[in-house]
Amino acid sequence: MSEWGAIEPFGEAVTSYAFRDEYLRDDIEHDQHFCPFCGIPLIPVLIYKDGKSGKTPHFKTHKESRHIFPCDGAPEYSHSSSPKKRPLRSVDKTELHFPEELIESRKISVVREPTKGDTTGHDTPEEICCRRKAAQSLGPAHYRTSLLREIAEAFHKVLSEFGHRKKAEGEESAKKWLKETLKGLPLTLYRVKRTYRDGIQKTGFMPSGANPERIFRGAGTPVLFQDAIEIPSEDPVKINGQDVPVFILVRENLLQEPSMKSSWTKTMNRLLEASRNSKRIFWFCYGKMEKEEGRYIILIDRWDHLYIRE
Repeated sequence: MSEWGAIEPFGEAVTSYAFRDEYLRDDIEHDQHFCPFCGIPLIPVLIYKDGKSGKTPHFKTHKESRHIFPCDGAPEYSHSSSPKKRPLRSVDKTELHFPEELIESRKISVVREPTKGDTTGHDTPEEICCRRKAAQSLGPAHYRTSLLREIAEAFHKVLSEFGHRKKAEGEESAKKWLKETLKGLPLTLYRVKRTYRDGIQKTGFMPSGANPERIFRGAGTPVLFQDAIEIPSEDPVKINGQDVPVFILVRENLLQEPSMKSSWTKTMNRLLEASRNSKRIFWFCYGKMEKEEGRYIILIDRWDHLYIRE
């Protein structure tokens, strides 16, 4: 099992998480995959799969095949730079890895066109060692994603487990588990380091300081206007004992985006359907709360920053 692959022999080393991210975002499924270090063909597992999955996407070798010595399918880390253990939690009796970072989207592309028969000839132990050592700078294959939905669904799994524990163990014990679990899960939001506890909040909490951006979550019924869609949050901000309403705002320019990615289209269609049918939705969004005419708004400046749960 390896978490590194390429779309050409000895091509750019890309994590299995990045391949899955690209598939969920843009419906791109690559025909071939190779080990970026020893060049052997690989089989993608749990990468091109629709729906929710907390299991680790990865690559495996073909039957009766293995990586060419001294390759093990990963960069060669020094003792000081060896990968740290990724956050793993038992949720609903299943061991799950959680997304660790929200990043900008990227497209996996061919670095060079391989010549015929190029899958051999560069697989000497010395060449393999050089490629693996050169890949040290990539760091470990952390679970990074450009999709807010991946983080939202991971968070929801924890909330679901909290509900089960609350019934079985009582509220106090369940709350303690929830606090410790969320605090122990690292979450970097565009290079700002946080945890699942302080990086994901309801709108009743108003962040302050140098980096007020957060992932907010809540529920509400969207309303369609001529130039925008507004989602009133059911959790207002308390200011001097008074409730100040909070709205998620999606402006007209996003609704008329000329080149819509697959994941964007799904989000927009769910939002429009809910507004037409006065349907209550559960949402997650990334942004910051800003004061505007007696209310707070979270402006959605791109579709990547809004996720509506089914």
